[in-house]
Formats: sequence, structure tokens, C-alpha cells
Amino acid sequence: MNIISCKHKRALKLPACEEYLDASILDVARSEETIVITFAKWRSKARTLTAIDRLHVTFPGDVVCSYWDRTPLAAHLLWDAAHAMKPGARVYLHVSDYIATLLSRDYYRESFCEEQSTANGLRVFRKIKALSIEKDRGLEGWSFCIPTGGNSAAQLNCCVERILSLGIPQSEIILCGEPGDDFRFWNEVRIVGKDITGMPVPISRKKNILAQNANYSNLCILHDRVLLPHEFMQAMTRFGDDFPFIAFQSFWFADYWRASPRRYSDFCVGQFIPSVLYGETRLQRQHLPEFERMRHVAQHPERAAFGSEYLTGSLYICKRSLWRAVPQNELLNWGEYEDVEQGIHASVSGIPSRINPYAFTETLSYRSIFHCYGTTRGLNKQGKVVNERAPMELWGFTAYPALNITQENGIANLSTFALRYLGNDENVRMMTTEKMSGLRRYRLIVWLLWRAHGDFKTLISDWYTLVLCEPEVKAESEALSAMLNSVCQNSYKKFFMLNHISLTRQLF
Repeated sequence: MNIISCKHKRALKLPACEEYLDASILDVARSEETIVITFAKWRSKARTLTAIDRLHVTFPGDVVCSYWDRTPLAAHLLWDAAHAMKPGARVYLHVSDYIATLLSRDYYRESFCEEQSTANGLRVFRKIKALSIEKDRGLEGWSFCIPTGGNSAAQLNCCVERILSLGIPQSEIILCGEPGDDFRFWNEVRIVGKDITGMPVPISRKKNILAQNANYSNLCILHDRVLLPHEFMQAMTRFGDDFPFIAFQSFWFADYWRASPRRYSDFCVGQFIPSVLYGETRLQRQHLPEFERMRHVAQHPERAAFGSEYLTGSLYICKRSLWRAVPQNELLNWGEYEDVEQGIHASVSGIPSRINPYAFTETLSYRSIFHCYGTTRGLNKQGKVVNERAPMELWGFTAYPALNITQENGIANLSTFALRYLGNDENVRMMTTEKMSGLRRYRLIVWLLWRAHGDFKTLISDWYTLVLCEPEVKAESEALSAMLNSVCQNSYKKFFMLNHISLTRQLF
């Protein structure tokens, strides 16, 4: 019998298990082929684990899960162990009742059945058939799936060029949507879903169509602003097969020298999960306001909070059969928490989401909503919510434009805003000869809004389209609308908008 003692990485500040392993649990069937994985104390040196570590253990026979109720890594460990086990092998649970609840969820339910407990009180589950993604084993074939559309294909060209440079022999690139006329790789891609158009963007349907049309068992679903790492295949090989929903950490660089990284849209956790999200049926649109209560923050890759964490939609790497089993909810469109809903629903089915730590991706465009005054709000390694930014941003490198718009187009938008709410755009046109810094732009916005007058019915939509130059955030626009419709004086309403996070977060 092989006993693997485990412990949490000390930096995570997770409580240690103080109990010693009870030798009586070793009296199980086929004990000579059994592997015990325990978080209890044992005489052998303990293996240190975090959420980015995988078991990578070959199971010749049965498995004993001991004191897995004492670790937040239980769902991750079960995933690795259950896929490594052979049909006919058993799982014995010792102080690990939580594992029994996971084995009863949708993903595991058809592959495991509970048997009579042992004489010493251990619950027993037998693997009666392979799990669904085991038929998709192998890292040879890849379908790279990109939902796209719009006028410019500049980012899409970079994204596709990077995928082609990976040199994966068995691979395909599928686009859902018609790329712009400046697209350069028509002969290297397959296009589906040309008829899927309209606003708001039906991103969930696009991603599901891509998964349905994939020819290979390994899916990489990514937005066209994502640059995959050059060492993509090395990172996947090192991470290992039989993976759940995974992604790489992603960064946007705040300067031209790429010396100031900001973590951007990869892996998040909700600090509060409304009970309606834990239902076995998919969420309905009337439940969308529930997402606003979740207090989303970036999750540290080494930490685990199964049932509360999710990939944020920019990049998904998974098996084709897994996505088809837990597709995105097509009732939800872009910006309607479709990524959150899928991640939480996957956990309800027993499927974790996690980070592959062996590479990073770069994002080519940026939305300020992911940061607050230039900082990332997230959990640190100890589990505390902190605001962090790279110290390199203080080195004074030339800042990279945060908005995905040229200065000429930005000034043209402000000119339209000025004509609509002031009647003239003279002050805006004066800016065309100067470089538009963030502070100069803010001062101009203050000047324009303070003098704005007339009908404010379209002010909120114009605020996002012409001033912020970013997609509207529903919760924020509702707060701004509530203020505009209040009985407060106009000066107070304008002061509220100028100090609102939708604008101030763009200053850094």
C-alpha cells in the first residue's frame, strides 16, 4: 500500500490537519494495490499542494481519500484521481464525506455507484465505467475556436497568426462570424455561423456553435484579442491530460515597453453566491440582477474556492465533450455574466475551473472595468482582498493607450457630444493640435459636462459611446440613470457623473 501524505502550501494560510492517520483504515480490499492520499499527519514527508498542482499519480487499484474534508482542494484532487482510476476500482472515503456529494453530481453520477460500507465504517464507491472526457484523451488534435465579427480584423489577424505559428500538425481554426475585409488568413480558417448577428452580441450561441463544429477533441475557445503563448503545447503537456475547464493567466501591458503588466480577465471568484445559481437547471434572464450581488474579484491561481470561481470568458481550454455537456447559456448575451453562469453551473455538476500555471497569454485590447484606478482587485495568496498594481508602472515608461480607439476618433466623439449638449465644439477642436493625455482628456470632459444642457434622455448612452468609448455596463448605467432621474439639482448630478467610477478608473 502506497501512502501519500499531503499538506497545503504554508503561504496559503490554510489550517493544517492536526489528526494522525488511523492505521485501521488500511484494512481494505486489495490493500496491496491501494493508494492512500491523506491530509492527516503521517511519518513520511508530506507533499505540498496548491490549486495549480495536479496529482499525476498512476492508480493500479483502489484509492483511499483520507481527511479530504479538511482541504479546499478536494474537487481538484477528485477530478485527477477519478480520471486516473480504472473501471472496477473503488474509492474509500475516510473523513471525506464531501467527496460523496461530489460523486453524486451530474458529471460523476453515471460512472460511480455506492457500495456497502466497510467494517470500519468507510463509505465505498466503485467506478463502473469511464468518465465522459476519457474518450477524448490525447493532446494531439486541437480546434482553435474564435467568435468574431466587426469592421476591423487587426486583432484577429494577430490572434490567427500566433495560432498558426504554434505549428500543431493536427489542428484547425474555426471562426464564428464574418471577419472584416482586412482579414489576411481566409485560406487557413473555416467560418461558421455567419448568420449569427445582432446586438447585444449573442456570444454564448457563438461559442456553442464553435464547439458543435469542432473536429478535434481538444478545444481552445478564445477571443480575437487574446495572444496564445509560444509555448502553448509545452504548457499543456506539462499540465497533463484529462483537464477540466482551464485557462492561462492573462495580462495587458500598460506601457509600450511591455514592462508593466496588469492582470486582465482570466480567473475570478464571487465572494457571495446567490442560492439561485446553485440550481440544477440553467439560469433564466429574470435572475440577472442576482449576479450584481456576487462581489467579483480576481482569484489567486494557487487558491481554490470550488463552487464560487469561474473563468472569465476570454479563454477556455477544455475537452470537446465537456463543453458540449455544459455549454454556455444561450439565454444570456455578451456582458450578461454568461461566463459566470457557466462556471458556477459546471461546479454544480462537479466540474472545477482552474489555471494552467505554465504559460501566460497577452490581451491586445483593454476594458477599464477590470481595474480600479489602475489596480487589480483580487485575492492574494493568503486569501485577503487587496488592490494590487505592478511597481513597474512607477518607473515612468510611456503609457500605452488604454482605450481601443485612436485620438482622432476620440476627439471626433467628444466633438459630437459637444455639439449635441452644448451647441458648439470649438473647445474640442482646439485639442486636435495637442497630444491628448489622460489628465487633459479628463479636464475637457469636466468642461463639457459642466456646461451641458438640454434634453438628457440619451445622455447615458452617449456617455458610454461618445465620452467613455467603452461598452455600457448595465449596473453602472442604471445607477447613473437613477441619479439623472432623481430630484437632485443638475449640478449635483453632474458632479456625481464626473466622480463616478466609470470615468475615474480611466485616469490610471
